[in-house]
This record gives sequence, C-alpha cells and structure tokens, in this order.
Amino acid sequence: MGRLNRAEIIGNLGRDPEIRSFPDGDEVLSAREPSALFGRSPHSEG
Repeated sequence: MGRLNRAEIIGNLGRDPEIRSFPDGDEVLSAREPSALFGRSPHSEG
C-alpha cells in the first residue's frame, strides 16, 4: 500500500523547490524557507 505524507507551508520560499527521485521510485522535495527573527535583541537598550 502506498504512503501519503503531506505538509502545507504558507509563506515565501527562498528559491524554487527541488524534487529528487531515487531508483526505488521514492521522491523527496527540498525547499528553503527564509526566516526572520522578531523581537528585541538581548544587546539592545530600551
């Protein structure tokens, strides 16, 4: 029986996703998601 893995990512990607195929028929998707840290720096004043 086949497997189903699903993930929904909402947002901007850093670049186009890449799909790699393996000899046994499996496929893997690689995607980069840009990240940003929000909040106050521990070194900032105020």
